[in-house]
Amino acid sequence: MAGPIRSRNAVVDACKGFAILLVVLGHVLQSHLSQPDDNWLYRIIYSFHMPLFFLLSGWVAKPESKGRIKKTFLRLIPPTFSWYAIQYVAEQRYKNEGFLLYLVKFLQRPDNGLWFLWVLAFCILALVLCRRLEERAGIWAYLIGVIVLMTLPIHYLGVSLMGVYFPYLTVGYLLSRSSMDVKRAAPYVIGISAIIYPLALPFWHRTLPLSSGKSISWLAGHLTVQVFEFAGAKFVEGFTGSVIAICIVFLIYRYLHLSLLLWFGQRTLEIYVSHQLFVYLFPSSSPVAIAEAFIAALSAPIILALLLKRIRLLDFLLYGGELKRPAPLAASAA
Repeated sequence: MAGPIRSRNAVVDACKGFAILLVVLGHVLQSHLSQPDDNWLYRIIYSFHMPLFFLLSGWVAKPESKGRIKKTFLRLIPPTFSWYAIQYVAEQRYKNEGFLLYLVKFLQRPDNGLWFLWVLAFCILALVLCRRLEERAGIWAYLIGVIVLMTLPIHYLGVSLMGVYFPYLTVGYLLSRSSMDVKRAAPYVIGISAIIYPLALPFWHRTLPLSSGKSISWLAGHLTVQVFEFAGAKFVEGFTGSVIAICIVFLIYRYLHLSLLLWFGQRTLEIYVSHQLFVYLFPSSSPVAIAEAFIAALSAPIILALLLKRIRLLDFLLYGGELKRPAPLAASAA
């Protein structure tokens, strides 16, 4: 691969490109269909697209690198609050409330805003802590981290979402550093996933739980049946769906050389942070309106980023870019 792609994993970027296309399409369907959860395409997308993002993030994560927590938070948290403030201004014609209350609602339920960036930042923090604990507890440190996040009785700051998605991040990271022969294991993992995923999909639902969610008396009453649901049925569906998606993208990228997926994958943050501002441009449930909204929500954020990223402060606040200019080559060499 030519250019700056050499320092990146091209297959991971292509998978991220595929995932961000699904994110945009999922939000377009959600905004245009009266009952999106009854739509099979929507249910397929939501069954694995965010688990796929966390698996890929775990694969490329480097929790042992110096300053990882600082770099992660500077990269993800400023865009989270900046675009949430922009969303507040954009929605004022629909909502009459102060910004402080709007901010409190986000801290109570980050899924009101750009929850992925917020949850990913704190999941990376948890992964760094598990990596440090590994020196004493070994590989069990990661299992401890998963159990702690899944059982914390905290229902704000996105802790419940961290409990859902941290296992995917952990699996992705552990697989990336595993000495297992991936080529030998891949056919078995893909085969099992191809069987399990379609069989379990009819029982998967985005909002309806598989259980009543009543608390189990043991473990201080904090571990609920819903925890088992996410750890079991939904985790298996998310993981097997991600495996199938990665396999499909790998085949497309290798044999069709579809570099467009890789191009989108290198711009996932730019697309993600602002695409929801454009999904309602064509408020109709017709297939043509859905296609137009999808194209608008995919292309407009890229054009917007090309303009805003030229200003370094806006690049930092809106896209997590570097505030300081890199030192000249001559100075750094000296």
